Amino acid sequence: MTTVVNITDHDIKLGKKVLKQALKEAQTRLLAQDHALPLEIAPLPTILTPFICISNLRSLVIHEGDGGWYADFVLKYVPEGWPDTVGTLSGMPHPSESDARRMGFERVNHMYQREQAGLAPKEPFRGTPLIIGNQVIFVSYEGL
Repeated sequence: MTTVVNITDHDIKLGKKVLKQALKEAQTRLLAQDHALPLEIAPLPTILTPFICISNLRSLVIHEGDGGWYADFVLKYVPEGWPDTVGTLSGMPHPSESDARRMGFERVNHMYQREQAGLAPKEPFRGTPLIIGNQVIFVSYEGL
């Protein structure tokens, strides 16, 4: 099932402020050594996973939709023709705006803590993956 989300320029502008608040909270939690991350919010891998990192987040949009509330990230860079939004699964909305906001903040915190610990890349994958049959292959090269 594909769900089309209509995120407007106004939503993105408001979402930039929300993202800024979430990053500030993540930085505060790092300084306070509060890294706790509930298992239920561990991110699910998607085809966009190599592009999801703090430096590639454009906005955190909290919005109401079919069946509840959603926390969606708008990404700055993805390959041409790819979706630039990832977040709450369409079949699993949150019951309230505050729940969606908290989940978005926790995901930002998770990304931030992992990046600061050196467990996740701080920059998105640059380039276009190879698509062969039903496989997506991300090729990278680190020069000497």
